[in-house]
Amino acid sequence: MPNAATYLEATAQRSPDTTAVIFRDRHFTYRQIDGWASQIAHGLTAEGFGPGSKIALCCSNRPGFLAAYFGILKIGGTVVNLLWSLKARDFTDLLLDSGAEAIFGFDAYGDTEVASEILEGMKGAPGCRKLWLIPADPEGPSPVRGHPAIGDLMRGRATRFESRPIPPEDTMLVVYTSGSTGRQKGIEISARAIGEILLLTVPLFEAEHCRVRLAMFTLECMMAQLFLLLQPVFLGHATVLLECEGADTMFDEQDPQQIWRSILDHGVTFVIAMPAVYRWLLDNSGNLAKQHVPLKLCITGGAPISDGWVEEFKERLGVQLHPGYGASETCAALAWTWPHEGYRAGSVGRPIPGIEMQIVDGNLRPLPAGEKGHLVLRTPALMTGYLNMPELTAQTIQDGWYHTRDLASFDADGYLRIYGRMDSRITRGVEHIEPALVESLLLTHPAVAQAVVVPVPHEKLGHEAKTFVTVRDDVDITETELLDWLNRELPLGQCPGLLEIRDSLPMTNMGKVARHMLV
Repeated sequence: MPNAATYLEATAQRSPDTTAVIFRDRHFTYRQIDGWASQIAHGLTAEGFGPGSKIALCCSNRPGFLAAYFGILKIGGTVVNLLWSLKARDFTDLLLDSGAEAIFGFDAYGDTEVASEILEGMKGAPGCRKLWLIPADPEGPSPVRGHPAIGDLMRGRATRFESRPIPPEDTMLVVYTSGSTGRQKGIEISARAIGEILLLTVPLFEAEHCRVRLAMFTLECMMAQLFLLLQPVFLGHATVLLECEGADTMFDEQDPQQIWRSILDHGVTFVIAMPAVYRWLLDNSGNLAKQHVPLKLCITGGAPISDGWVEEFKERLGVQLHPGYGASETCAALAWTWPHEGYRAGSVGRPIPGIEMQIVDGNLRPLPAGEKGHLVLRTPALMTGYLNMPELTAQTIQDGWYHTRDLASFDADGYLRIYGRMDSRITRGVEHIEPALVESLLLTHPAVAQAVVVPVPHEKLGHEAKTFVTVRDDVDITETELLDWLNRELPLGQCPGLLEIRDSLPMTNMGKVARHMLV
């Protein structure tokens, strides 16, 4: 499989003046992005980096992210993706864990500094010897005095650099998990896996449905890299970059119409996001008429979505939501709902052609349709393994099968349903509570916008289950009323004992609820 940077080079030569990125209403062409990436590649080579060099990238959604990403790949290096909401100690740990030799970072989001945390973290990781900052304008001056920007690395360099080959089994990307449970694992993705996932997923969509894509969560996660970076570069599509306003939210609370303005002003046709994003779009759509909505393809995943939300989105905005399923370990894509087949309640669609799935019991024996069990699968886009975690890798990949640890079932027509994680059950004394069941039920209540169930310590029972919810602005309901409703709807012994209504829930950069921040 070729170096993924060759996709950028080919598109820049085929369609040099086509828009690659729209950022703060400025259009950047494929010629510009490839030129900057080439200059960065020349600069890195001059600094002594080359094939096999591991270089970290920590940046919000800016054009410079693409320039640095493909610049690293051009020299045959490995991109180590780091979340920009980390603290100094986290940067130290992950720089040491990954063996990163240098880092591209950015200055700040909102009032929160990032560069200072990176610099402090680098003190504990002496092997990471260089930092280049990525300003909003890739050619602009450094936003932090005394530290070079990518413009300094690019200055005077040639705008053509022929990408160096990366052997198929060599690591092209290291992607750290988003930390929704408080733990981060480095996932090694090979050059072969990247090539395979593009071959599997590019044929899934009509080209006209995804010519303008919206990136509203940051690009360091595998799902964003596939659908909002690699695919559009491969196809020559445009991506609108929105900068997140904070580590715990993807939305600008001071300007709730920001996302809709971006969609309408730039004719966005493709969105892939967590269910919370679609709830946000619904609640902030105002009097927008469905005939003015340019969206053609909206994919949702990562968490359960209410059937009522799907119906409401189609009725009010004229767009069908398509649930899907994936994991970073499989380059983010495994199953999805085909547009011509319509929405099937509770399902995440059918396996993508080329991916094999089975539901098995505790002895790894296949189960028939309708029975719930452990989902295992085989995909040509499987990770190499977890970085520096051979035991966990061996547990997760057995004889070429990826053990998802997800409870799932297939119906008679081959549609997949995900019930939750095998290890997410909360044991309360002798009772067992399934968070996914409670969360899905709460999303059917007309007052509830978001819901998450987490274990909390209990002196006598060991653990109690606590539910955190946000409610719709136009609904007045109390915590007691919601908990009473849950008790009536759930079987005896399966209702959480605690419930708290909050104005908002902490989110990861991918749009998942950060459960560890609620415990």
